[in-house]
Amino acid sequence: MESVYEVAFYHEHVLVKEPGTDKETPWHHDQSYYPIDGEKVCSIWMPVDPVPSDTCVQFIAGSHKWGWFEPIKFETERPYQIIDKENDGKVYQKVPDVAANKDKYSILHWDVQAYLLIRVKAEADRPPDSPRQSRFLTYYPDLNTRSPITTESR
Repeated sequence: MESVYEVAFYHEHVLVKEPGTDKETPWHHDQSYYPIDGEKVCSIWMPVDPVPSDTCVQFIAGSHKWGWFEPIKFETERPYQIIDKENDGKVYQKVPDVAANKDKYSILHWDVQAYLLIRVKAEADRPPDSPRQSRFLTYYPDLNTRSPITTESR
């Protein structure tokens, strides 16, 4: 991130993945789900429990340059309806089918990760043997503005 004079804390949340969970988190980026517009919004993903590398969150190298993707409801895998009053030229695309074409992408993972919300990510497809709790902290610089984008479930 470039130097900024102020950084605002937006929120934190904890996600828990139970052992034996057979539904993987689909590939997506977080940016389309947030009411903050900007390429400098950053989250930090930290596992609270020990996490083997093959169950960490995964990222696609360079995906922060791909543009905007449709937000989807993970439970149904259907897109949310996007209500964007000031589109600003954004074109929302479907996320590529990374799961079916993993050999085409440089997939990266670490035990702790700071990332831009516009970067494409997913959780590994192997369920953990014990509960996995992850903490997310999200920050944005003072240069970002509230986004006119909202979503409605379909």
